[in-house]
Amino acid sequence: MAGLWNRTVTPDGLLESCTIITRPPTPDLVDVHDRMPALLLSKDIVAWLDAPPAQARTAALTSWQPRILTVTPA
Repeated sequence: MAGLWNRTVTPDGLLESCTIITRPPTPDLVDVHDRMPALLLSKDIVAWLDAPPAQARTAALTSWQPRILTVTPA
């Protein structure tokens, strides 16, 4: 999954935070939720980490391809 992590030293001490980058859902998930995690293929991780922000955003939204995950109703 694509995400961001940050570590900041504040007057109150160390503050660590993280977030998962999301994208619009694929057609098979649209009835479950209006967002899904941005998933990166292994081959795209280094390019995503080294890219300027605009290119990284595009990679996070386009790297993942349907059929990698299987949706199974609970």
